[in-house]
Amino acid sequence: MQRLVIALVMMIGFLPVAAQSHTMEFDNIQFIHPWVEPAEAGESVVINISIMNNNKGRARINRIEASIAQKTVMRQDGKKTDRIVIAPYDVVNSPSIEFELVNLKKKLEDGDTFLVTIHAGQFKEYDFQVVVGEDSEPQ
Repeated sequence: MQRLVIALVMMIGFLPVAAQSHTMEFDNIQFIHPWVEPAEAGESVVINISIMNNNKGRARINRIEASIAQKTVMRQDGKKTDRIVIAPYDVVNSPSIEFELVNLKKKLEDGDTFLVTIHAGQFKEYDFQVVVGEDSEPQ
């Protein structure tokens, strides 16, 4: 356990400042610095994110929703999936997990923000803010 704590502290210590300040946590699951590249309406983008599961059990993401996209697609290890599973005390990062927003309904410019809803487990929904631009922070 002590090694795990040290490893997590070291990992967080090496995250960019923007990433450290743009982290949301729900039920011991951290969503670290979700961001997308700027894009035009009609294009697709992938949310760049790290997710840390600080639970004894596996974390499951059953689907995502984003009102700014016509549809969403989840991938784990390059394969389209209906559920993303994160092992206990594990961290997964893009591109091993992907949340793709397909056919954007509006243009996304640096500094913009929008909400994404993750459906995880039975009756659990988490809203988190995504920023446009890697170095941007939510206002």
